[in-house]
Formats: sequence, C-alpha cells, structure tokens
Amino acid sequence: IEEGVEFAHQHDVDVYVTVNIIPHNQDLEGLDKYIANLAETGIDAVIVADPGIFALAQEVAPQLEIHLSTQANNTNWRSAQFWEKQGVSRVILARELS
Repeated sequence: IEEGVEFAHQHDVDVYVTVNIIPHNQDLEGLDKYIANLAETGIDAVIVADPGIFALAQEVAPQLEIHLSTQANNTNWRSAQFWEKQGVSRVILARELS
C-alpha cells in the first residue's frame, strides 16, 4: 500500500481505502492497528459505513479524513448533516439516489 500511495501522490491522485464492512465483534480484532497503519502510509482518507469503525478511526487516526460509504445508505440531507457534525468530510450517497 505504501508503494501505491507514493506512486499515486507523485501523480497528484488521492488514495481512499474502503473499510466499509459491517463488522461482527470478531472483525474488530486488530482493526485499530490496521487503520493506524493505513494512516501511517499516507492515504488521504478511509471510507466507512459502520459507526463503530467510524469511531475507531477517529480514535486511532484523528488526522485521517473519513468518508461515509454508499453502504451507509445516506438518502437525505438530515443524515448527511448528522454525519458532517460527527466529523465525516465526505458523504457518498446511497446507490438508489439519482
């Protein structure tokens, strides 16, 4: 990932990594280290769908931008406003929207 991020940045391309699973408890094991490592590689943002992963990303990599995945099914402006207040820098709207 580090090599890919470096290559992308040399070509003025941002790198977003999806961490948009809807996890069960066992899926959270080691996720803090994974997100911290991603941040260290210099990625530009993570894309998340789950509030638990969102909170974890804020804790372990507060400098990292967080984008809300289409899988979070954001379909209205009030939800987008809510996520913005939580610290999401980009909301990717639900697929069923035009």
